[in-house]
Amino acid sequence: ANILKNVGWSKNKNESHEKTLLRSTILYASGTMGDKKVIAKAKKILEDSKNTKIDSDLKSIIYALVAENGGKKEFDYFLKIYSEALSEEEKDRALKALCSFSDVKFLQQILNLCFSTDVRAQDAFKATYLLASNPYGIEMVWDYVVSHWEEIVERFAGGHLFSRFISPFAKFSTFEKADQLEKFFKKNRARGIERTVAQTIEKIRSNSDLVRRDLDSIEKFFKKM
Repeated sequence: ANILKNVGWSKNKNESHEKTLLRSTILYASGTMGDKKVIAKAKKILEDSKNTKIDSDLKSIIYALVAENGGKKEFDYFLKIYSEALSEEEKDRALKALCSFSDVKFLQQILNLCFSTDVRAQDAFKATYLLASNPYGIEMVWDYVVSHWEEIVERFAGGHLFSRFISPFAKFSTFEKADQLEKFFKKNRARGIERTVAQTIEKIRSNSDLVRRDLDSIEKFFKKM
């Protein structure tokens, strides 16, 4: 909050590139952590965007924060942008927003769309990464990859993007999930991405070790705050 007071919402003339980056980082972190004032401001900026252009440095942040706290109205709004935007940059902003909702039915809808043949093929792996970064979406997208693995292999195997359907799951942090991935890929083809699979499983186990080692002390620390 103190840093946010210093950087504000508006870019100053001749400010450093570092301060511009800091503003985006602080605003997104504050909003994601539940700062109601930041969330309300993001919603207001988006509402006013019909008349006032959103700063390009903040546009992705505004979209994501509105989506994280949005419902069907907001989902339909970003879906329209994603479907109609002419620039790849704007499509990517909208896709990130669409993958940021907390309602699983919206996340499932965008996942199904991105794996369809109606959109760019690369958006399938982008959606996989973005949904795996969403705590409401990671289990859902893993279940989807498992149940559609043969289709994914047939469509993407051999391409340079193939491994990106696996690497995002390194965000898991339980030994059970590491065992699940290991068991799945022993039974299913992963030609060409064996190293990615092994590294992902190793990372999940590393995450699990950290949780087992530090969770109690972290809980005690925050209970004292």
